[in-house]
Amino acid sequence: MAIFDTISKKTDLGRRQFLQNLRAGVIAALVSSPSSSVAQPEAGQAPDWYKICRPHLEWINWQPNLDVNRYVAQLMSRAEEMNSDTIFYPFESGGYLLYPGKMAPPYEHMGGQDLLGSLDRQAHKRGMKFGVCFLGLSANTYISSQYPEWVQRDGHARLIEKWPGYQFRSLCPNSPYSDYLCEVAREVLNRYEVDAIYLEGIYMVPGFCHCSYCNSL
Repeated sequence: MAIFDTISKKTDLGRRQFLQNLRAGVIAALVSSPSSSVAQPEAGQAPDWYKICRPHLEWINWQPNLDVNRYVAQLMSRAEEMNSDTIFYPFESGGYLLYPGKMAPPYEHMGGQDLLGSLDRQAHKRGMKFGVCFLGLSANTYISSQYPEWVQRDGHARLIEKWPGYQFRSLCPNSPYSDYLCEVAREVLNRYEVDAIYLEGIYMVPGFCHCSYCNSL
């Protein structure tokens, strides 16, 4: 697909290097973003708000024909009732984007609406911080189906099983999926006033991954 033209065909990243590269990609996007509200700290320093913030994190409402404005208003009310001062939200659901981006198709119930954009505006209107979640390397249905070669494999080179109760498989950090996440971070940071990025852990198959990217290291 054309949206992946900028993604390299092969990477040689271990777990630590993957996180370092993703962090570097996020920082580069922050520095170059004309819209980001993130204040750039001096060398060796970091803003203190994130150390004591009271985050509120929710997942997408699965109802069809989602009314984004109504949903966001209800979410904000719940966050305020819980005395939260920071809204965190994932950029995707099952790999399908919750904003009008180029890196994947939109979530089917969005109807052309921009959930991240609405969260960004309403959070800052209420004096809250707004953060975007990258919830682990649990991957997603869309990417794992489009690029099965990026999926982790067991010791017999078989695709790992889908997560119980879900339709996705974990993707390998040594595959081009790491480049994909950096491009998503860049796209999101260039579109919205993002105050923080939440990077969850990497979920690896027991016994480590044996995909072609790992075996070539």
